[in-house]
Amino acid sequence: MRILPLVGVFAFETSSETIKPAKIPQSPKSPAEDEIDTVIVPAHEEGFEKGFQGQNCWYEIRIAAEKLDKIKYIAVYRTAPVSAITHFAPVHHIEP
Repeated sequence: MRILPLVGVFAFETSSETIKPAKIPQSPKSPAEDEIDTVIVPAHEEGFEKGFQGQNCWYEIRIAAEKLDKIKYIAVYRTAPVSAITHFAPVHHIEP
């Protein structure tokens, strides 16, 4: 404890400085559930070319029954090496 003042640490003295809390950046507001109208599907190159571009469709995915009528768009996330959403399209219909 005697060495603390030598290194500039004064553990038992009160400080005259006021400590202000750091500003925490606001996170972007997430959309309400009723505003979500897009499903994002991951695609490897072969599946993307064969299904999305070749047949204008996508394969079976799980979607809760109460959300089926809210889906208006599909977006394709292409996996590595692209690693990005590159295409989107309106959904005409969903088959069970």
